[in-house]
Amino acid sequence: DMHYLDVALEAGAEFVLPLAGGYAAFVYVYAGSAGSDGGDLPQHSLAVLGEGDEIRVAAGPDGARFICVAGKPIGEEVVQY
Repeated sequence: DMHYLDVALEAGAEFVLPLAGGYAAFVYVYAGSAGSDGGDLPQHSLAVLGEGDEIRVAAGPDGARFICVAGKPIGEEVVQY
């Protein structure tokens, strides 16, 4: 049970995805820039998101393309390589 989304946002647009309780999630920005929970996400950055009941990402001034993955935790560390 998981979500794997490829999201494209125009400049200043916001993406919101409600989550089931206990899900883990991350966002990888591969074009443009974005922000989540007050933190900047430049191009080629990965953010492992904290606890909550939704994912909320806002596009930067040039828009954003990112992958959003969320699902039930499997007890393994999330790493970027």
